[in-house]
Amino acid sequence: MRIFTGAAARRTLIGAVAAAATVVVGTTIAAADPGGDDGVGAFLLTSGGEVGAVLCGPDVGVHPDPAGACETIRSAGGDFENLPAEQHTMCTMILQPTPAHAWGVWSGSDGIHPVEFAADYGNPCMAAAQSGGVFGF
Repeated sequence: MRIFTGAAARRTLIGAVAAAATVVVGTTIAAADPGGDDGVGAFLLTSGGEVGAVLCGPDVGVHPDPAGACETIRSAGGDFENLPAEQHTMCTMILQPTPAHAWGVWSGSDGIHPVEFAADYGNPCMAAAQSGGVFGF
């Protein structure tokens, strides 16, 4: 039996959760009607050392504001590269590198597709503000 510790354990856990979520959510999304152009999806999210998850359609998850995160993801059409930044948010200029990742599936007007996104932000406040709150946990 192999025992993982530290970063290896975290990567293994995230990979296992992402794989399981993709299978479960992919099946759910395939059966769901995206309801026009709104879209539905499910995502495993990491920001710094924190882990969250959202299921969009219905909007639930392990996130401080799953409905707000899903609204932001929908506004970008499920494309994390196009998440709108929050307006009028002021963050300190303290450097605290914050890597953020998203894995999941999205079903919108253009069909079902996997999502994998990675970005590095200057600090947790900037991660939240520049992702429209999606990485704000």
